Amino acid sequence: MDRNEKKKRQQEYRQRESQSFHEKLIASNIKLFPNAIDVFENSEMVLYFKPLLTHTHLINGKEYFVHLLGTDGLYLENPLPYAEGGLWGFDYNNGKYRFKGDLKTFGTSNVQEVYSFLKNDFEINKDNYIQYKVSEDKYLENICERLAGLAKFSDKQDVEYYASAFYSYEFNKYYYENEKRFCHITEITENFAHNKEDILFSKCNMENVIDEFFINIEYTLKNPYTLSCDMVCCGTDGHRFMSLNGLMVFGFLDVEQEIVYILEYGS
Repeated sequence: MDRNEKKKRQQEYRQRESQSFHEKLIASNIKLFPNAIDVFENSEMVLYFKPLLTHTHLINGKEYFVHLLGTDGLYLENPLPYAEGGLWGFDYNNGKYRFKGDLKTFGTSNVQEVYSFLKNDFEINKDNYIQYKVSEDKYLENICERLAGLAKFSDKQDVEYYASAFYSYEFNKYYYENEKRFCHITEITENFAHNKEDILFSKCNMENVIDEFFINIEYTLKNPYTLSCDMVCCGTDGHRFMSLNGLMVFGFLDVEQEIVYILEYGS
């Protein structure tokens, strides 16, 4: 088999794999990397929360869009109600989220200014980043000097971690949108193996983790919430969407109170 024939077969295999993958997404009511405008009432929340996926649920004849989010790149500095112990609370309003907590939980770092810089750089250079398979380390090396002159991050935050997490998420999202393949940046830039597991955790896998969370809940949460095991609707492995520091992410839906809780959890 000559090189051209081999390349053709590889492309055909990828097309079949991609088609099968997207058929599974549709069957499972999953949308990957939803736009911030479809997730948040205030789209600037994307500075702090990365939309990973949307899972559609039908409860009592009504559709609910549970958006799983990740905070990879920022540390929780000040635990506050609806923002503590890896738990985040959002009012659910016609399919969109309104953060019930206070953004002071992330401290006083100039996140908006840094995010704008990173976003602008990525929009200008994203095609080159993909084409030349620029790794997270190389990306940081290229922007670190400009980043250092701009960032006013508190001692509890790490601007390089924030930038690295931003880059891996945006790279994964852009690659998915353009190549129609869901994979991690390290697969492209460092030849890591492709993860073929289902996007959502099975019910059994979720129950094992959630049971552990509720056993320890009195030690991790200081404030009371309308939260119970039977409210969990979906979960995914966060690091498949973000940097390798990502955690497991779960969505809880309180239909009566119209509240969605997002839990980032790592044992």
